[in-house]
Amino acid sequence: MALVTGDPIRAIQQQVGLPCVTVFIPSSPTPFTGYVITVAKDDTIDLPMTIEEAIRFLVSGGVIVSPALMGAGPAAPQVVPPAAGSGPGEPV
Repeated sequence: MALVTGDPIRAIQQQVGLPCVTVFIPSSPTPFTGYVITVAKDDTIDLPMTIEEAIRFLVSGGVIVSPALMGAGPAAPQVVPPAAGSGPGEPV
């Protein structure tokens, strides 16, 4: 994950010949260190998240993710309630 910081240096933009952006790729867990690179804008994907959510994700090494951003991961086992007179429910 990278943060867009601005427009590229003119010389890079002219050499690439495509619309570009400059991005900062932070290191975890100290997001004030990292790398600055220029990439073609077509090679980027805008994510529907706030800067705060992105920084929280980066500082935590990907451990802290806003519930609204969580995708469909492995499903948690569901417990089937026991039928009358049977033993405890079992995961399905």
